[in-house]
Amino acid sequence: MNKWTIDDDEQTRLEAELIASGRHDAVPKEGLIGAHTARREPGEPLDEPIGGGVDVGPTERAVMRERERHRLQREMGVIPAGESGNVRQRRDPSVARAALDAASHQADMWVK
Repeated sequence: MNKWTIDDDEQTRLEAELIASGRHDAVPKEGLIGAHTARREPGEPLDEPIGGGVDVGPTERAVMRERERHRLQREMGVIPAGESGNVRQRRDPSVARAALDAASHQADMWVK
C-alpha cells in the first residue's frame, strides 16, 4: 500500500502523484500533447480529456510509408510490434539503430 494518502482535495492528489512519480514540477495533463477542445474545470477528475486528433485515422500516405518501412526492416531481421504475438519490436542483434533510421528515411523518400 502506498504510504501517501490521497484525499479528495485536488492539490493533495496532484502532490501525491508528483511524489509517487519522482517529478518535482507540475504541468497540467491537458497541456502535454495534442489539441484539446476543452480544458479541465476546477474540481473535475484529473483524467486527461480526449483530443480531437483521435477522430482522424492515419492518412493513406502514412499507411503506405509504414508498410514500406516495415518491409525494409523485415529484410534486415526486424519483426515489428504486434506481429507473431510480439508486444514489442524484435530485431536481430546485428541490426543497428542507424540502419533502422536509414530504412525510415528510405521509406519517406519512397512515398514522396
